[in-house]
Amino acid sequence: MKYLLILLLTIFYHPVKAQSDSMTFVMHIDKNTIVVSESEFPGGNNAWYNYLGRNLYYPEWALRRGIRGTVIVKFVIDEDGNVTNVKAVSGPNELRESAIDVIKKSPKWLPSKRNGVPIKSDKTQPINFG
Repeated sequence: MKYLLILLLTIFYHPVKAQSDSMTFVMHIDKNTIVVSESEFPGGNNAWYNYLGRNLYYPEWALRRGIRGTVIVKFVIDEDGNVTNVKAVSGPNELRESAIDVIKKSPKWLPSKRNGVPIKSDKTQPINFG
């Protein structure tokens, strides 16, 4: 049953560009319409990347040693827009703490919504050092 629902969701969803950078998905299942909007940083993607660029700290000792790479950070935006469950899942160990810190210090987001009701959403952010 779970696999059938996933299959239906992948077949019957239609991405729709909203007024901002966020995505809204409309799914038609039987006679029901489900509208899901993706969580969004206030101001959209450009504001998010500006925030990361202004606030990311590249440890001086790591820079001097030539430690570079991309840290993949997974996190959750809760129903209130708070950033929670921040974890680095790959990338140089020496750079993970800095990547986690910049995500944790993020201001509140606009949460995802399903039919107008706020819901949790998972996010993945690659952070490139060097």
